[in-house]
Amino acid sequence: MSRNSFREPQLSWLVLSLSIALVTFAQMGSAQENKKLPARESPIGSLCEKHGVTGGLCVQVGSDDLTAALDLGRTGRVLVEILDTDAARVERAREKINSAGLYGLVSANRWASDKPLPYAENLVNLLLIEKGRKVPPAEAVRVLRPAGVFLTQGGGASASALKKAGLEDVQTVQAGGAWALARKTWPAEMDDWSHPVHGPDGNTVSNDRLVENVSNIRWCAGPEVHDSAMVTAGGRFYHRGVMARDAFNGLLLWDREIAPSPYLLNGKFSGGSVLPVASADRLYVVHEAKLQALDGATGESIKVYAAASRPTQILYIDGTLVACDAETPTVRVINAESGRLLWSHEAGSWVNSIVAGDGGVYFYEGGPDGMMGGPSLRRGRKSPTPRAIVKLDLATGKPAWRVAESDHPWATKVNRLSYHRGYLVCELSRGTCNPTGNKIRLQPPLRAYLDFTVYL
Repeated sequence: MSRNSFREPQLSWLVLSLSIALVTFAQMGSAQENKKLPARESPIGSLCEKHGVTGGLCVQVGSDDLTAALDLGRTGRVLVEILDTDAARVERAREKINSAGLYGLVSANRWASDKPLPYAENLVNLLLIEKGRKVPPAEAVRVLRPAGVFLTQGGGASASALKKAGLEDVQTVQAGGAWALARKTWPAEMDDWSHPVHGPDGNTVSNDRLVENVSNIRWCAGPEVHDSAMVTAGGRFYHRGVMARDAFNGLLLWDREIAPSPYLLNGKFSGGSVLPVASADRLYVVHEAKLQALDGATGESIKVYAAASRPTQILYIDGTLVACDAETPTVRVINAESGRLLWSHEAGSWVNSIVAGDGGVYFYEGGPDGMMGGPSLRRGRKSPTPRAIVKLDLATGKPAWRVAESDHPWATKVNRLSYHRGYLVCELSRGTCNPTGNKIRLQPPLRAYLDFTVYL
């Protein structure tokens, strides 16, 4: 297996990745104060931002020009390490970094050019190689994280050699001179976990084909209370309420408060909180009862969805947002880009456990009171309304079918729904390991119902 394999991390470099995680706490205060990225002083800094390097780990090979390194370090989002073979040049670089007040976010160390770069695989967001310095393309690909940027000046490997090594989008760019720029290919076998239960379908099984048995620590950060409300997409990892980290090296990109916070405390979520969902470049959150889109790179709020009313649960699927209302039993579908309401459907009673897949939206309505029912829905209710499981067409909102409690008595016991390849899975779990009480019913989404039980 190749050295770039996700399955064979080089243990000798793991110490560095863990050390990087600790530095994030020194970054935290700075990152909070930089909601918007400051203007760049160097053409390289502007070029990096244009190509998506807005945070994470940057490695610069060579110390002749520190302008770009200092520029990136000032953002408080990028941890920069400068490598040089000459001890005197390393010392001069350290003095300049110190005088800029950036040592810690930017550092300089000596490196023997005949040795591998001192980093774990798939760790570096930007590898910048100065003119006259060389790093073999295979070694560059090894340390770059997927979608990481390779930037080199003054010749070096040919475009064909870079592509053969595993880089794509090879091009020549101008930034105070000609630079070769390329990006590490994103593995087709790698999956996101964009929703609290994997995806909008609610299926807890990932499609990732790279993950195997856990044998090593990639990075660690924060106390146990931070270990909640986790989703990941586009190479970013979101957690707590809300922090954003680079998914491959754990470096803090930004953090901001969401009210009420969706993080878990003492086994319970804050009342009224809604778990976030993610797309490749956005994080969708409910802040102060409003559905908002945050920029995945900066945490800045870039859109507020007034048409969503006050959501209790949200889904993101193919550019579309699905939201359940807290005050009325209404499902709304909104265009994520424009914010336009596409359709709304008023259910017979409060809506819960909404999932989506293959052009359908599924949920159950009614049944025993739950946290997802808003106050206006529960007020004056003397007894639970009958439970029903419903399918709507995602494109139009038109009802496709409805399974009533009167026809299927087991429907009243359904706790959670998930969808997979033509089947709606209705979980009747009681939260115990007793196989007598834990059941799953598979409900085909068409009229030809199949009714059987699978014991866990």
